[in-house]
Amino acid sequence: MATVPVQAATIKAEVDWKLAGIPGATSPHISGPATSGSVDVLAGDNDTSGNNVFYHTYGDVTGNFGSRVSGNGNYDINGLFTYKDTFVNPNPFSSPASFTFTIIPGELSADISPSYTPTAGQALSALYEIDIRLNGTSIWNSSANLQYNGGTNTFSFTDDPVNSLGGTVYNTATSYSYFFGPFTQTISLGTFAPGETKLFEYDLKTIATGNLPTTCTGSSNGGGNPNEPNGQVGNFATGPDNGTGGDVPCGGSTARSGDPFHPNFPSGSPPGTITVTGVVSTTTIPESSNLLSLLVLGGGIGGSSIRRWYRRKNSNS
Repeated sequence: MATVPVQAATIKAEVDWKLAGIPGATSPHISGPATSGSVDVLAGDNDTSGNNVFYHTYGDVTGNFGSRVSGNGNYDINGLFTYKDTFVNPNPFSSPASFTFTIIPGELSADISPSYTPTAGQALSALYEIDIRLNGTSIWNSSANLQYNGGTNTFSFTDDPVNSLGGTVYNTATSYSYFFGPFTQTISLGTFAPGETKLFEYDLKTIATGNLPTTCTGSSNGGGNPNEPNGQVGNFATGPDNGTGGDVPCGGSTARSGDPFHPNFPSGSPPGTITVTGVVSTTTIPESSNLLSLLVLGGGIGGSSIRRWYRRKNSNS
């Protein structure tokens, strides 16, 4: 009877940033790699000129993860969550496999202060990049990029021409936002030979940059948009080095995407959103093995739940 070798997902969260071109004192902030539990980096940083960043990149081995980065003024910040696992075909026959995932709502946004005077060479950007690989080869990827150009005083947005997440744009004279998700996709993992293993990798990257001055008056918007469906986020007008009412950053940007997938097996898990499915051969095989191959090709994404169910079922029979 087929069994699933124990595999362990490896997860890692990392954020690195600069303020006015100078690396942060605690950059990069890294949690992991880990093969159990969760990783989490959550903090903010600012300098005496009022430039600042905020970030939260996190995840666990069951597939719940996300990354959010934002900044104001002159900054460059990158958040990266990585998930690695090994899928295996436990059957004595070849099995095609597919991977279904859902990306929940995320955001790219940028804003400028109403008191900002546009200047050539100054800019803002916010972007996300998602890359899914099998044995080191990308099998699905998506990215989008939102920018502000101080030389032309205009916002622009470039969506992925192939794998768009189908979001919605909101814009005003001083802000531009792109909100996406939920988005569901099924991709092929190819055919696994009997006993074959393949390395599965999922990278989620969020990036925000800006090189605006910190000499505007009032309070910075922090990337929030009154039309944002999930509520406004990120107001960095107050802090130890940039109080409200005086000089503040002239603009900022935010990039975030959260909880791209979770396990969803019949034994019970959050509704939603990931299945790793092997097609059952027409060869007659015992019921337990047949069900096991239908549910998963092994691996850490839900594999441990199935193994526990499998052992309980056979110990009670």
